[in-house]
Amino acid sequence: MEAMNVFQLMKKVLDDIYATIPGTEQEKDAAIKAELIRLSGLYGNLLHNKHPIDYSDPVTRFAYIYRYVTCHANLVYRRILKNDTLRALFEQEAVQIACIGGGPGSDLLGVLKYCEEAGVKPRLKFLLSDREQVWGESWEDIDNQITGDLQLRSVYQQLDVTNRATWDFRLKYLQQTDLFTFIYFFSEVYSVREQAAAYFESLFAGARPGAYFLYIDNADTRFTEFDRLADKHGLEYVAGGDVDTRLPFEEQTYDLGIYSQKFPSPKLKAQITNRIMRKK
Repeated sequence: MEAMNVFQLMKKVLDDIYATIPGTEQEKDAAIKAELIRLSGLYGNLLHNKHPIDYSDPVTRFAYIYRYVTCHANLVYRRILKNDTLRALFEQEAVQIACIGGGPGSDLLGVLKYCEEAGVKPRLKFLLSDREQVWGESWEDIDNQITGDLQLRSVYQQLDVTNRATWDFRLKYLQQTDLFTFIYFFSEVYSVREQAAAYFESLFAGARPGAYFLYIDNADTRFTEFDRLADKHGLEYVAGGDVDTRLPFEEQTYDLGIYSQKFPSPKLKAQITNRIMRKK
C-alpha cells in the first residue's frame, strides 16, 4: 500500500491558514519567518517559560503546523507501528482517541497514517481537546482529505487544563475512551503544572480500566509528571524508552510546495521519551 504522506495533507491545511493571515504576501512571509524563530526559542526554553504559548494568531498556528506537526505525527505513527498492543487496539471495530492538547493535529494524523498503511478500518472517533478553539477549523474536514475509506469523526472540545470550568462537567468521555494521547503536551504546560494538577488527577483517576495512554515528549528527565501520575493511578507499563528518530523516506519537504522554498526546513528529527501505559 502506498505510504500516506503527512506533508501532502499539511499543504492543504497550511493553504487555508495562510489565506487568513492579513497583509501582502511579503508581509505574511516576513511574519511567518519571525514566528518560526520565536517558536524555536520558546520550545528550546520550556522549563523557564512563564506562560503556555498562545496559538490564537494564525501566524503562530501556521508556523507551528509547518515546523512541527509532520514530525510529531510520524512519532505517533511509529510508536503504534512498533507496538503489538497498540496495533491490536486498532483491530477493533471502533476506537475512541482523546487527544489531550491535540488541537494541532499530530495525534490524529499519526493514527490515520498507521490505519491507512496497515489496512485496518476501525470506526475512529477523535476528541481533540485544546485551549485554542480555532484549531478545530483545521481538522473538521480531514475525512475529505484522506484517500482511503476510513470512517472517522473528529470532535473539538475546548479544554484549558488550568480552568476547571472547561473540563469539570465532562466525565463521560473518560469511560468511553480507548486511547489517551499526550504529544509534547506535558512539557507545553510545564509552566502551569500546579494549576493543571487537578485536571490530570481527574483524568487519570477517571479513565476506565483497560484504557491506554500514549505519552511522547522531550527527552528531558525534568519532565516527570506523567510518570508520577502513572505510578499513582496504577497504570501498567507496556513499552517505552528514549528514542532518536528521523522522518521516514516518504515524507519529503518538497510536498509543501512553495512553502518549503520560502521558509526554513521543518523539524525532521527528534530525541524523545515515550511511554505506552495501560490502566489496570
